[in-house]
Amino acid sequence: MKRQTIDEETGETREATAPEWESDDNVPRGVEPERNRGKTDQGSRGEGQKMDPDSAELIASFRHELHRVRSSTAYRLGRVLIEATRDWRSLVRLPARIFVIWRQAHGTESRGQYGPEFGFDLVEAVEATYSEYGLDGALAQVDRSGATARDRARAYMVLARAELIRDVVQASRLAHKALQADASPDVQRRAAFILFDAGAVRDPAQILGRRRPGFTRRSVEAAKKRQIEGTARLLTDLPSIPSRRSTPVIEPYPGRVLYVASSSLPHHATGYTQRTHALLKSLRNRGVEIHCVTRPGYPKDRPDRKDVPGSYIHDVDRIPYELLPGVHRREVPPDEYITRSADAIERKARELRPAVIHAASNHEAGLPALIAARRLGLPFIYEVRGLWEYTAASKRPNWEQTERFEFEMRLESLIVQQADAVLTLTGALADELIRRGAEPGKIALAPNAIHPEEFELLSRNDSLAESLGLKPSDFVVGYVGAIVKYEGLEDLLTALSLLRTDFPSIRALLVGGGDDLDRLKAMATEIGVDDVCIFTGRVTPSQAKEHLALLDTVVLPRKPYPVCQLVSPLKPMEAMAAGIPLVVSDVGALKEMVRENETACVHKSGDPQSLANQIRRLVEDPAFRRSLAEEGRNQAVARHTWARVSDEVLASYDRVGAQMPEQRRREAL
Repeated sequence: MKRQTIDEETGETREATAPEWESDDNVPRGVEPERNRGKTDQGSRGEGQKMDPDSAELIASFRHELHRVRSSTAYRLGRVLIEATRDWRSLVRLPARIFVIWRQAHGTESRGQYGPEFGFDLVEAVEATYSEYGLDGALAQVDRSGATARDRARAYMVLARAELIRDVVQASRLAHKALQADASPDVQRRAAFILFDAGAVRDPAQILGRRRPGFTRRSVEAAKKRQIEGTARLLTDLPSIPSRRSTPVIEPYPGRVLYVASSSLPHHATGYTQRTHALLKSLRNRGVEIHCVTRPGYPKDRPDRKDVPGSYIHDVDRIPYELLPGVHRREVPPDEYITRSADAIERKARELRPAVIHAASNHEAGLPALIAARRLGLPFIYEVRGLWEYTAASKRPNWEQTERFEFEMRLESLIVQQADAVLTLTGALADELIRRGAEPGKIALAPNAIHPEEFELLSRNDSLAESLGLKPSDFVVGYVGAIVKYEGLEDLLTALSLLRTDFPSIRALLVGGGDDLDRLKAMATEIGVDDVCIFTGRVTPSQAKEHLALLDTVVLPRKPYPVCQLVSPLKPMEAMAAGIPLVVSDVGALKEMVRENETACVHKSGDPQSLANQIRRLVEDPAFRRSLAEEGRNQAVARHTWARVSDEVLASYDRVGAQMPEQRRREAL
């Protein structure tokens, strides 16, 4: 069974090739079966719709009778006889096929109604029913099937895996139903892995812990088992953080920073790596000596990595990015990975002698860096760019109720409680960290920003516009970034359908790739706007800027999920710096970045009519568009530059006692 996995920095899901019981090779957030792509969260029957019990019973009864007839010996004999009259090859094979049917009918009659002698697979039938009629119909079919306990357990597990993307609590219940139906070792093993994908920790650890050592059959299963057991240990006992030494055990080099990231250029080009590079370049321009390392084992733990030849160190714009050697985070249990990673970061710090260790989200980079800093007596700064447990929750209803959500929340909370200083993106995110135990006085804002000079020469590429079918007279609204559900782009398509009659020249340009792309394309066709929508798919960062220059309005209609309320993207700053009018939803992180009706229009999140109303204002009022674009550009250049952000970072270095050369401190001030 093919799956999709969630990318940690972008929030996107992508196709994975691991066996169905294996944990996500990138981030352990669960999976989405391939057959669910492009469907609503409530299944193919549509959001909020449920089948009434009588209808589910009737449909299950009909399917049951249909498969009973098609699985009978008489039906199968008749079918092979008819096929033999149509094709000479079937005629030649006829005696052998009749013998097989006879042997199955007389040799395995006692195996039950859904045994292989009837050629009927309950799992296949349940999958078809689930796809067409939803969970209620599928469960009714299983209950009426009269199948063996083993087959019912298999059917429950298939349904549990399908429910992972819709409701992890329901997925857990179905996995437990499978265990109640059949507690054989095979069912226990598979159910334990499904429970872990659904967010459980203690139950799967207990199931796997009471089985013999050879219980897992493959190396991927053994690796998954280690992840579950290590997560359970950490959930019970958080890592012990050493006390900071009064004096460093090494002689720090003034102005040198060891920066620890989860991913980096040139192996990944994402919003996460772009922010890292922009910030480090700005610090370097302030005279800081920066050396960036990534968590040990990266990028081997990322199946979407770029193939970059060369050594472990790559220079990008005179910023050194070094890959720390060692096992990656899926090769050993998470508690062991923390210890090994701390050792690797400590060795690198002893070699470089930095004045401060500065780590960025998430805990897989931050926690080992904190431990290494404490061992060496160096100050530690944690840069919280987001809370990835909330990113997972935006994909998976009820994820906040799971033990794995609690696990990540507790580790992130531990770091912000122990760090000497915390940098974060927004005031809303700072408030969340305070609720988690961070000291308010230790928190400073280091929001997303821009280098103004990168947008000064941004101009329309007429050849690109022509290749996309865009005319100079078209009014182009659009979006540039990852095509993921929480961005709310379905609301943009609906708004377009509300506007196209009044504004025939309106067009939508959606630039980027992601797991929601196919669903949005299907939706555009369904609501009749596919002829005015352009989907480019993935583009390079330089191509993204060329496409951005084609837009008359940038729309960021993010949904009211917690991750959107807390975490700000780079996109608003880039639009304002490019002098393009901006429309954003009223989620907290976006509203915090703009001034309503001065630098951006604001619409009610999740309300396509409200979005359409704001776009209408911009189409009908060119003077308002110009005012919005000019003021947005002025604010971005004056207040949202990486130079200003680096000043705040340097001030945080100074507050934690990191040694800086006097001239660099004066430049920052």
